[in-house]
Amino acid sequence: DKSLLPEKLTGKKYYTKNLVNTNGNKSIKLLPASGRLIADVVPVITHRKYIYFTDKDDYTSENGVKFYHKTTGKEIINFPKHHYDNGVAKHSEKTPKMFKPVVRVFKNLRSFLIEKKLIDKDLAPSYFLQSLIYNVPDENFVNSLDTSVYNVLKHLYQNPIDAFVCQNEKHNVFGDTQEQWNLTNAANFIKEAVKLWDNWGKL
Repeated sequence: DKSLLPEKLTGKKYYTKNLVNTNGNKSIKLLPASGRLIADVVPVITHRKYIYFTDKDDYTSENGVKFYHKTTGKEIINFPKHHYDNGVAKHSEKTPKMFKPVVRVFKNLRSFLIEKKLIDKDLAPSYFLQSLIYNVPDENFVNSLDTSVYNVLKHLYQNPIDAFVCQNEKHNVFGDTQEQWNLTNAANFIKEAVKLWDNWGKL
């Protein structure tokens, strides 16, 4: 219950109450002010996934974070360091530094589709959209941004995506939980993205 939290833990005392929104289920929103953009703050605790454990000095674990959905109370586990490291490797080692630019294009494309009311704003969350592109084979990313975007779109449109993993490679992108993406929504996004590419300049 957020009403039981000390004010200092919600940030309201430091940032002032009118600039902190604690109504979200997963994050505390720090609203924009002079010299500062909007930010999402997620309070988390450490989570360890043990590969093996014999005693406190002999174990191997993968370290992540855990937090709780405010409404349902369900625990949510993620691995942000794995997400970051895998993204860096995809961008700098596995592709000719095209992964991040392609992701930016797709996010801008999503914003355009929302602005034109061609998709709902909740159809393609940013995290899942990035994971979608992360799963596209490295050879589709070439030294041309236009060609890379085309290759990625073509691959997503012509190949199955149901076995895709999140960028942290610990969770499946698609499933029935609130922490996963709906396969139908992803397919609808891809279809609308292809239509936009094919009809660019006509909308």
